Amino acid sequence: MPAKIVLFRPRLNKEGKEPLVTPLSLLSISAPLEKQGYQIKIIDAMIDPEYEQKIISETKGAICLGITAITGYQIFDAIKTAKTVKKIYPDLPIVWGGWHPTVTPRQTIEHECVDIVVKGLGEATFQELIYSLEGKIQIEQIKGIFYKKSGKIFENPARPLEEVKFLPLPYHLLNVEKYIRPSYMGKRTLDYRSCYGCPFNCHYCADSLMSQRKWLAANYQNVLDEMETLVKNYKVDALLLLENNFFVDKTRVRLICEGLINRKLNLRFGSVSVRPEQFHNYEVELIKLIHKAGFQQLLVGTESGSQQILDLINKQAKVEDTIRLKKICQPYGVELQISFLVGLPFKDLGIKHQIRENLKLIRRLQEIDANQNYYFSIYIPYPGTKLFSLALELGLKEPKNLEEWSRVDATRAGGPWVPKRYEKTVKQLNEYIFPYITRQFIVDWENIYQGRFKWLKRLAHKTFSRLANLRLKYSFFSFPIDYKLLRLLKKISL
Repeated sequence: MPAKIVLFRPRLNKEGKEPLVTPLSLLSISAPLEKQGYQIKIIDAMIDPEYEQKIISETKGAICLGITAITGYQIFDAIKTAKTVKKIYPDLPIVWGGWHPTVTPRQTIEHECVDIVVKGLGEATFQELIYSLEGKIQIEQIKGIFYKKSGKIFENPARPLEEVKFLPLPYHLLNVEKYIRPSYMGKRTLDYRSCYGCPFNCHYCADSLMSQRKWLAANYQNVLDEMETLVKNYKVDALLLLENNFFVDKTRVRLICEGLINRKLNLRFGSVSVRPEQFHNYEVELIKLIHKAGFQQLLVGTESGSQQILDLINKQAKVEDTIRLKKICQPYGVELQISFLVGLPFKDLGIKHQIRENLKLIRRLQEIDANQNYYFSIYIPYPGTKLFSLALELGLKEPKNLEEWSRVDATRAGGPWVPKRYEKTVKQLNEYIFPYITRQFIVDWENIYQGRFKWLKRLAHKTFSRLANLRLKYSFFSFPIDYKLLRLLKKISL
């Protein structure tokens, strides 16, 4: 029987209201091992309510249990599960990887339920680690890990990103139908990735800790082959690209777009990340090609409408870059999904200033075209980033161990420098103002709210839309009676 490896993604929150996202990182580390004949069992607590029993059953006789975790409740669920496994199989190695272990590897390895930490991208590292656990190579030879031996902690040299190799993701290891869902792009949407990393060094972002400020991409031909396989095997009609910077290589973009059209895959792509200045160098014909190939909405991390803030976070961008991008894309039907950060830890440029400057930029964008979406995220302090020290100065209490990190609510950001009333304002903007100031939401309303009283629902939408535009125009978000009424109506509709 082939040697077995068990991989586990814990729950993201206590309530069990999990976002439906394919565990691409677990598929990535599985790819080279599955190709060599190893038996891979992926257990995802986000879709499987009986995950604890399955882990206990599957880890019997396994080489190891691998756990991925981000900051917050996912660590709590991981520790709880790891403790249960340790009681039953005390000699089973438990390997932790993912964002949080990469950012705080020494703190993570100090926990009693952690035997080995994989730091950074794990495709090559985890493969070698399996060889080591089988006695084929010495653990001292493996780059990119922290480990325990004879009660002591050891740190091996980091692994260069260049050593990571792209292989087709083994989606067949999952019950893929559970991850396919309807979206604004199509009826059968699935997650995908074609590249890693980002060459930039924004001071709020932890990506540089994972990717070493480098960008690595799969060959365009392999990307097209994999996309075609997903269409044929799973009948997907849309892909959500979970990657940071698809448009780094202009030639690769052109070849992928031409291939999508020539192969007649008829896919749509959403939330495709782009830096505005990248498109400034794209020819008109290439932008038309991108839209024709199905890239109809781009995700733009504008982050701030204040040039001073952009400089402080080392965004290496100008406010006008987003305006220019909109003017470039608008004639060709390419929509923008624009995200902003608020609650950044700047004492003299607080959240009130940040929201005000962001809204100024949004009003300018609306004058060009109302057909884009906006979203405000409240800054989450991540250890290892440049802004983390500023957050500590403003009163953030840094967790001292893995258990304390498990109590951090990474889904509800906002440090002690962010007044609670502004958290409510951000929620109102995201749930009400931004959706109702765009033309796109008129289409969504008519598609979603069908049936009886359709005329009344249309009237209600137009009323909320006018009120939302007035609130945006005058930056008046107090006494949100209309917002509360909208939430009530949505509850009744459900």
